[in-house]
Amino acid sequence: MRSNKINNVDLFTSSANEKFSKHIKTQSKQALEIINNKINWTKLLKPLEETITKTKQNNSPAGRRTFDLLVIVKCFILQSIYNLSDPRLAEEIADRRSFQIFLGLNSSDSIPDETTI
Repeated sequence: MRSNKINNVDLFTSSANEKFSKHIKTQSKQALEIINNKINWTKLLKPLEETITKTKQNNSPAGRRTFDLLVIVKCFILQSIYNLSDPRLAEEIADRRSFQIFLGLNSSDSIPDETTI
């Protein structure tokens, strides 16, 4: 019987991220790690957050809870790199652990759906 464990660590928790990075070395995963380490996310997001704050001042708080801006920006990067449509990206995020790690998502986090992306 197959298990989702490596060295008795559940593969779908945040504690498994380090073991996952040591266990599987693909070019795709390495590229995402390089991107994640090279980009100053705080500096990139600051002007976006300022613009969003200005436009949201009069908006109603009703509706779905929004995703973290960093997750959405990283989704756009994944779409651009892998040439994925919104529905396909949602599927890939659900399926690929490397995408989940890049986005900073754990198994208990919700995944952005195609209408959110």
